[in-house]
Amino acid sequence: MPDEIQQYKKMGGKTLFILICKRCGIIFLPIALLALVIAASFFVPADYAGYLNLAMVIVWIVLIITAFLVLFIGWLEYLRYQITIDQESIKINKGIIREEQIGIPFRRIKEAAIDRGIIDQMIGISDLVLTVLGEEEGSNFSQESKIILPALDKNIALTIQDVILKRAEVEKMSIEPK
Repeated sequence: MPDEIQQYKKMGGKTLFILICKRCGIIFLPIALLALVIAASFFVPADYAGYLNLAMVIVWIVLIITAFLVLFIGWLEYLRYQITIDQESIKINKGIIREEQIGIPFRRIKEAAIDRGIIDQMIGISDLVLTVLGEEEGSNFSQESKIILPALDKNIALTIQDVILKRAEVEKMSIEPK
């Protein structure tokens, strides 16, 4: 791979694990339904116990299917995510059904910050948050937006942040006393 182009791919099982965990919000609905069925079992008359058992089986099936889908979608997202840095910009490729390619020129990057929650610190991953300046109107920029590169290995996030900050530096100012 040439020196001017660096590619970063999410690496390791811990990154895949955290992507799946961030997608797990959907799995809480079947778990809540299971808890509801279990709680209802204490109040259902014995004549309707067969219906309760059927409801329990249905909820378990829904829970297993949902867990499988969450794992599968997390795995696909992990496989389709790539970050490429060249001399002028950073490019992000992602998407499962619809591929999305984002190109950000270094001159528009205002800030590259690393965000690490307590679980992220324990697992050793980081989210890289890029603050990007909007369209130029006259001499100032009209708006900014944030782009989050989620669940990167800690060392990869630090390396990307360092490269971005070095390449985003267009001019240095020196203040000398008169």
